[in-house]
Amino acid sequence: MKLLNKKLISHFLVVLVLLTLNGFLLRPVLGENIFFPSHDSTWLVRLQQFDRAIKLGQFPPRLAPDMAFGFGYPLFKYYAPLFAFFSWLIFKIVGSYSLAVTLAIFNSNFLGSLGMFFLAKNFWGFWGGILSAIAFLFLPYRALDIYVRGAFAELLAINILPFLFYFFFKIINAGKHPQKRDIAGLIFSSFFFVLAHNLYLLIFACLSPLVLVYLVMKGKGGKEKLKILIGGAFLSLLLSSFYWLPLVLGIKDIDVWGQATRTNFADHFVYLQQIWNWPWGFGGSAPGLADGMSFKAGKLQILLALAGLVLGFLERKKRKEFSLLALLGIVSLGLSLPFCRFFWENIPVLPIIQFPWRFLGVFGLTISFFAGGIFSLARSRLARLILLLGAAGGLIFLNYKYFVPQKTIANANEYFLTKEKIEREAVIKIQEYFPVGVKEKPEAGPDSAIELRLDQSVDVVLNSPFKIIFRVGAPALHHNGTGLAGGEIIANRFYFPGWQAKYKNKVLEIRPNDVDGRIVFDTGEVGEHILNFVSTPVEKISWGLSLLGVFVLFLFLVY
Repeated sequence: MKLLNKKLISHFLVVLVLLTLNGFLLRPVLGENIFFPSHDSTWLVRLQQFDRAIKLGQFPPRLAPDMAFGFGYPLFKYYAPLFAFFSWLIFKIVGSYSLAVTLAIFNSNFLGSLGMFFLAKNFWGFWGGILSAIAFLFLPYRALDIYVRGAFAELLAINILPFLFYFFFKIINAGKHPQKRDIAGLIFSSFFFVLAHNLYLLIFACLSPLVLVYLVMKGKGGKEKLKILIGGAFLSLLLSSFYWLPLVLGIKDIDVWGQATRTNFADHFVYLQQIWNWPWGFGGSAPGLADGMSFKAGKLQILLALAGLVLGFLERKKRKEFSLLALLGIVSLGLSLPFCRFFWENIPVLPIIQFPWRFLGVFGLTISFFAGGIFSLARSRLARLILLLGAAGGLIFLNYKYFVPQKTIANANEYFLTKEKIEREAVIKIQEYFPVGVKEKPEAGPDSAIELRLDQSVDVVLNSPFKIIFRVGAPALHHNGTGLAGGEIIANRFYFPGWQAKYKNKVLEIRPNDVDGRIVFDTGEVGEHILNFVSTPVEKISWGLSLLGVFVLFLFLVY
């Protein structure tokens, strides 16, 4: 009992330390109406639109109701939803968009550091786990994601990775029958990772052959564990079907591939001197050494990791696990450097990632893990305490200065949520979600839900972002005394799967306008018509698969 109480107290202190350090990292923006501009300053707009879509009855949200001047921008169908949903849950509690996003970052960082503590603790012990968590927290790349790039979804994906590896190794190194809680932990971690960031899922897929090699190296029992891992991965995919299945089958409906191929990955390799040290800045990524932002990994993190890696291998324990994590770090670093250009030119999935330096998130995770290995040197409790205080103090002192924004906005909700920013500026920053039929992007909002011609009699009864109800009147007569009720109707919404036009119970065929991609359909009937955004058959099937996954998971947990 005393041992249990001691363990609970020590873990409580770890949680307290990590919470305090996370608050310190976000010290410039902890406030109800404070936020900061970054490369992607759309997060408050996304949250506001996410919340508005739910209020309008669309769950999960697929269209951003007001972005792109209200023509129906399918952002939420394609962008990984976890950070937006996490922020939205917090927003419903705190009532402030800016504070909700800040607290989502805070909680994401805390969970990531806690995951790193548990992962490293299994290899380096309690003290090593604390140091690895602090090294992970104070990675300069994380400051880059938060305060320079505004890449909060990517940050969340990186924060989930320690839990993935923690449960993965718990299963692999267990006996013949791994504990059910570890399998469940891997399933939930994988599920959240799928929902966190599309491109980090691709990055992990690119690195997965190394995991397969590791499983082969494990030899005895590896095949049985592989079956468990495959089953867990399958269930995670089943649970997340509601998101990835419509995304995969509907990716052809937006211009994401065109936007991705317009980015030349060769312009965004980094160089070793940039990894070791480079001036901090808030500019963009540029060819060669002309980058306006820094990709430094942290000098002390690198030195501690090298020492920890050597000491870990000298101990001759868990060498295969160390080999896997070391290879993941080395390969991730290599794929961010110019000498790996051959792979980027010949592996089709890599150019989709756009920026080779995205792999530095995995590299940073691995060096943070190995930093805790220096505790192999310290045997006494006093020596470990001194080593922890010295190394942690150095990490904080050398890196805390990067965790500040270029500037802060005191009235953030008003500044970032103007009509202009919501309707126009947000889509300029994230243009890859325009439907493929939109060749000419709108420059202003429409005057009416339906574009009227002189010979048409149309009365709009309801103009909601996801539903238009209008009445077609008697036809205007032409010079020959004839006329067509309604005729060709042009609705001021982008053509996109899910829009459905109906007259009474009859579904009318819709098509995109050739130039601006607006919805066009023909009607010769007088009376009430409805244009409504509904779930597609693929979306209904995907939700059914996710519900099946919930049922299977329930059976697994209960029986």
